[in-house]
Amino acid sequence: MAGEIVDIGAECGPWRVGDRVVCETNGSVCGKCRMCRTGSPQHCPDLKVFGAHTDGFFAARCIASIETLHSIPTELDFVTASMTEPVAVAYAGVISRGHLELGEHVVVVGAGAIGIFAAQIARAAGAASVTLIGVDRDVPKAPLIASLGLGELVVSGRDNVVEAVKGQTRQLGADLVIDAAGVSAAMQTALDVVAVGGRIVKIGWGPNPFGYSLDPVVAKVVSIVGSRGHGWLDWERVLTLLSSRTIDVDSCISAKYEIGEWETAFRDMESGRNVKSVVLFHD
Repeated sequence: MAGEIVDIGAECGPWRVGDRVVCETNGSVCGKCRMCRTGSPQHCPDLKVFGAHTDGFFAARCIASIETLHSIPTELDFVTASMTEPVAVAYAGVISRGHLELGEHVVVVGAGAIGIFAAQIARAAGAASVTLIGVDRDVPKAPLIASLGLGELVVSGRDNVVEAVKGQTRQLGADLVIDAAGVSAAMQTALDVVAVGGRIVKIGWGPNPFGYSLDPVVAKVVSIVGSRGHGWLDWERVLTLLSSRTIDVDSCISAKYEIGEWETAFRDMESGRNVKSVVLFHD
């Protein structure tokens, strides 16, 4: 959520009425535990998430803890700034947890918003190649993906995914695979395309059992790590990337909706019609 501070409490540090801010999805954190003090408030034991543990953002005004606020650079409007959260999720997976190094080959499984942002971040960070893998419902996004400089979308079930990745990586496979889909089949694809000694970062959530052998993890000496949410520093760095237009989020905002159209906004994303929907509020 992005907006303007209209009122403050007694102990709000440097924040002032009128400041333009973007707010993390963490409704409140303790600010004192080890996780909070080391920049990972998403793991705070007292974490309360907006929309789950406390009132959400679907209102013209909401109450936020100062620990979750970030100043919006003057170059950004509220709509673009509101995309900080999903880009921070992708940034955390590729950079903070994936530790992408210059010249590495990257595969992103999942061509939703997080996957597209992850692919852009990998490209901006100096990946030698970035291969984005989607499914049939992602085909309408192919022109957008190409316009972002991410090449041709590889479609699982239609294209030979393994051969496509080999063609991009000198037959070696991917040094880093980002699972931005979460379903079991996505992890299977990740194991198929990762290089010997490579890394898989799982961002996407999935409720179903894996259902496949994990022997390739041993055979290829693969490291698998999870990436949950984002830290404070991820947000700060993403805001810098957005203000410099290093990451293009505006092209990924498919439509804007008034609050009364929120169900349509969600349906249009669920159907695959929209990459991202933005809901507008008027006080």
